[in-house]
Amino acid sequence: SHAVLHIHLGLAIFLLSGWLLRKRLGSAVPWAIVAALEMVNETSDFIRYYVSGWPWTATNTIEDIVNTLFWPTVLVLLFRRRRAARQKDIARAR
Repeated sequence: SHAVLHIHLGLAIFLLSGWLLRKRLGSAVPWAIVAALEMVNETSDFIRYYVSGWPWTATNTIEDIVNTLFWPTVLVLLFRRRRAARQKDIARAR
């Protein structure tokens, strides 16, 4: 389905861009790449629907953005939390 495609592509682009750019998964860079590409995609959808005269709804656009960014956002937050906990443990050990 369309929603599942957004979920899978968002996660794949996030992981691939992190790997290619050698960034940690807690980095905002891979997340920002996914967000930027999703904004380009949604702009393209809007233009395509507007020019064709098809009805465009903000609800569909918001759903696509949420579906695309959900798992990359969860992973960034989890990895940042994990890293912060590790740094806190290291500071305690000193």
